Amino acid sequence: MKLLPVFIVFLCISCSFNYQDLPEQTVVQPDMIFSNVTLKRYSNALTDLNVYAKALEMYDEEKIWAGKNILFVQYDEKTQKESMKGETGILYIDEKAEEYSLGGSVFFHLIEDDLSIRSPALIWKKKESLLAAPAEETVSITQKDEVTIEGKSFAANTAAKEFSFAEGSSGTIIIKEKEPVSEEDTNL
Repeated sequence: MKLLPVFIVFLCISCSFNYQDLPEQTVVQPDMIFSNVTLKRYSNALTDLNVYAKALEMYDEEKIWAGKNILFVQYDEKTQKESMKGETGILYIDEKAEEYSLGGSVFFHLIEDDLSIRSPALIWKKKESLLAAPAEETVSITQKDEVTIEGKSFAANTAAKEFSFAEGSSGTIIIKEKEPVSEEDTNL
């Protein structure tokens, strides 16, 4: 009967697991890969966004999109006219966090305000209405042909349509004089 306790001790010692030798983590693979694709988003059966991507990957479980060479056009809900155009070299969207990272040269044009923004990289945090660039990157903003401003440490509140540069900003403002209206023009 002394053999049974020795056997149990031997069995426990020989069956121990080495928790340090874990299997290698698997690399996350995209659920879908698209090449030269055009995506359309609809609202009330009307197109409100067109996106073209040279390459686009979708990671469904993580709610992540990654792409390169992206062009997009957003349409006004009421008029169905183009309201914003843009392009970016690199796109990374985290749908869960509602954060959009753009890089490799970013350009936006808000058509109604005739306002353009250029930057090597931008991050938009939708929940916070925050559009920002990395501190060391220069952002250029142009409105019509009258205002050009550029600087570093750019941050904007997209809901309030306000922006600021924390350092190194400079720019040009052109004030055009209005031409006087003659009586002949007012009588037409």
